[in-house]
Amino acid sequence: GGYFASGTEEDLVDVALQVLCVIMDFDSNNDQPQNSSDGVVKEKTEEGGADEQAAPEKRPGNVYRYMLQRISKDSEIDLIFAGLVRLLSTVHQASQTYLPNSFRSVGFYQEALVLLWHLLTTNQAFTHRVTDHLDTNQIVLPVLYLLQQAQNAPQLVGLLHTASFVLLVLSSERSFA
Repeated sequence: GGYFASGTEEDLVDVALQVLCVIMDFDSNNDQPQNSSDGVVKEKTEEGGADEQAAPEKRPGNVYRYMLQRISKDSEIDLIFAGLVRLLSTVHQASQTYLPNSFRSVGFYQEALVLLWHLLTTNQAFTHRVTDHLDTNQIVLPVLYLLQQAQNAPQLVGLLHTASFVLLVLSSERSFA
């Protein structure tokens, strides 16, 4: 996080988070193959005609969302949580330093917050691990700070909503307190 660090890694993480957030929101139900009248998908053969063998549709609509939902190892959840805490905490830490401008916050904190919201809403194992076993104060502090910063800024209304949704999802868990 200093000012003399190169920005290429930060740009790469920024673009990767943006792409990941777009992929998570993608709805591929519009891209599904056409079903026949009996509800079975007909596959096309190399000649272009419909194959006589009917195969039921078994693949998920959004593979990336499906993979995000299936993260269940404690070590993986802990790693993701620690990374999100580290990214989101830079905004708060940059404003709380003794020397002005000695610590720089990341510019993609909004994307990291959206990714946290996706993880909390789509992966129950992640939500339960965070609220039951991890220190939720580490994530609540940066989210509350972002919420307070966006309170009087009309251009940050999306950040305000996302931070509110994250707090709403976390507070709906009984073990959050």
